[in-house]
Amino acid sequence: MNTVVVEDLIFSAEQRISQAEIQHGFVHPELLSELQYLARLYFSACEFEKARDALWRILDIQQDQLGTEDKSLAETLYLLAQAYESEQKISLAEQLYLAALSILDKSEDRVMDLLDRVLIGLSLLNRKAA
Repeated sequence: MNTVVVEDLIFSAEQRISQAEIQHGFVHPELLSELQYLARLYFSACEFEKARDALWRILDIQQDQLGTEDKSLAETLYLLAQAYESEQKISLAEQLYLAALSILDKSEDRVMDLLDRVLIGLSLLNRKAA
């Protein structure tokens, strides 16, 4: 994607988030989709620190709304692990992959695609560490 286009999309998403925060507060469920979209944009722009910030906010909202064992948290933890891994923060990435795996192991409704991605991420991470 063109850098200018991504920057424009990021700006628009940040504006929508600011407006939603004014209307609904900082942990409202309506922020989730915008924050998830913004995190993906940050990833595509290789702005991993900003992606992590958005993902931590998403995780806080999810935990507040859904509890600590919901499988949607596993997806967010997986993405956080990816962000930390991209910055060579291997120990943090491993902890996040393991936290995602723990949630998925407890879930009766397993998301095999996500489970596969988490296991592959851990495997690749262990190869980097070796």
